[in-house]
Amino acid sequence: LPRFCSSFRAVSTVSRADKHIVIITNNCARQLRSIVAVNLKTLLEDHHEWYIHRCTKKRNDLRCFPRFRRNLESTENYRKRKVVIQLLLSSDGFKFKGHERGNTWIVSCVILDLPKNLRRRKRNTLLVASVSCGGSPSEEVFRIALADLQKFLSSCRRNPLKFNYCNEEWSFHFKVTASVMDNQASIAMSGSRCLGHEATMWPGELRRTFLMLEMHYMGYRVLHYLLLLLLLLHGKMFVVI
Repeated sequence: LPRFCSSFRAVSTVSRADKHIVIITNNCARQLRSIVAVNLKTLLEDHHEWYIHRCTKKRNDLRCFPRFRRNLESTENYRKRKVVIQLLLSSDGFKFKGHERGNTWIVSCVILDLPKNLRRRKRNTLLVASVSCGGSPSEEVFRIALADLQKFLSSCRRNPLKFNYCNEEWSFHFKVTASVMDNQASIAMSGSRCLGHEATMWPGELRRTFLMLEMHYMGYRVLHYLLLLLLLLHGKMFVVI
């Protein structure tokens, strides 16, 4: 079982295809506390930079778009040492090799506030839950799988995680601001509204937005090289910086 595993539930249903449903949920609070503690210096330095400039446009990743900037803490809250950490929720189904029937969906989160090179590391990934069932997961199944994360997000509004940095106490609030999922998970998430957040309301739109954000910088580089190639084919030489 994965680290921080807190519960194991088997849910019986009427459908024969789905009668073996296994949901494994994990302690989100412990994981996030550990991830933030390891990356505390990086997180606070970046938030300090955003506090000064109120701009993230030079990041060339998910953080350079309005959706991220719109959910940053206010300057007043930053002066009170209250920081908002944004989470990207993701889920994708896969089938184990062999003769096992059905699929498994891994539900995880990454911290958008982290730089891209740190965000993608396994140790900085929050494992929320895994769902194994014979068919597509239902809304109720996803509601159960995300119960611990929902509980943590609700408790953070009243009791944020607190860390000491340079002899000052900082409060960390968490919110899910984007999601990227396969079709089955998107349908279940949008129907359950289990997180009560915009990230679960338009999963298809957010998935397209996520892909657009990740490909944004790469797209500009591709256009740059295509333009250079066209110029060379027409017999003109330019110095491209």
